[in-house]
Amino acid sequence: MTEPSSVDPFSLAAQLGGGDLPPVHQWNPE
Repeated sequence: MTEPSSVDPFSLAAQLGGGDLPPVHQWNPE
């Protein structure tokens, strides 16, 4: 799966059908 920077972590999680939030460290801009 690709992870474009334009996609929102919350939206992505919703699309995956997962109720849990995605790994923050993976989406951390820093």
